[in-house]
Amino acid sequence: MKKSIRQVKKEKWFAIVADYLAKGISQIEFCTNSGIKKATFVYWLRKYRSKSEHSKQGGFVALKEPKVSSFNFGNDEVTLRRGEVELLFSTLPSLEKLIPLIKALS
Repeated sequence: MKKSIRQVKKEKWFAIVADYLAKGISQIEFCTNSGIKKATFVYWLRKYRSKSEHSKQGGFVALKEPKVSSFNFGNDEVTLRRGEVELLFSTLPSLEKLIPLIKALS
């Protein structure tokens, strides 16, 4: 299926924003070096950040289904298994502890 002009433009600008984030320089310096209008860049930076999986809205964290081969709840036990690594919890840990473990295993 052919990409729309809008999708091509979005991908182009998201690549530009990713380049900016990788360089770790100021927005003004990046825009000056790239010949980009700052207002246009800021617009696409906001769009990029709003679509980012690290974006938080309303205090909630977006969760993706982990690529864990086993995730079992039963008898107040939690088992996370990925390949040879297995984590067994006798009680359900807090989400603050569980989420980083799931991310590390995925």
